[in-house]
Amino acid sequence: MEKQRPPKTSRWQRLVQPHLESPRYVPFVAGISALNTFIPFFPVELFIVLRVRVRPKEWLRLALIAAVASLLGTLLLAILIDSNPQAGFSHWLAERVGPDSWRKVTDLIQKYGVWGLALGAITFVPLPPAVIVCVMSKVPNWQIAAAVGLGNGLKYTAFAWTARRSTGWFGKPKPEVVPAE
Repeated sequence: MEKQRPPKTSRWQRLVQPHLESPRYVPFVAGISALNTFIPFFPVELFIVLRVRVRPKEWLRLALIAAVASLLGTLLLAILIDSNPQAGFSHWLAERVGPDSWRKVTDLIQKYGVWGLALGAITFVPLPPAVIVCVMSKVPNWQIAAAVGLGNGLKYTAFAWTARRSTGWFGKPKPEVVPAE
């Protein structure tokens, strides 16, 4: 008899799958969402979708918690940059992001202002350079945080709502069964 292949899953999904039902998962998503403002590395949207697929009734709560956490993380980043502009963080980040991405972010912010930051949060524009450009442009920290919170709130809500609606399309996910060796 032919051996069945397990469904393809991402590394992130395999990492968080055992913890989806845990009460600590929501604070985990909030922490990752706040940290994602500093280091845009974590797929917050994936973490939201995975939890909503298991607990569909929590879709809005989880999206709003992640949005508020990203707002607070952005506010902290803006305050840190604003209070110590000579720390070299801006130059370090500019080198990591690359000149093309930095230029795109700068153009977006210069063209649309703080609304460009909200638009960047909805899309997948790296947020740290956008926050730095806004701080250097003397945009008030609360406006920077509100723009990112609004943009991420819309994005996270859209992902969570779609995951909530899709539970009927594919059925509730079954826990991964690992064969005993």
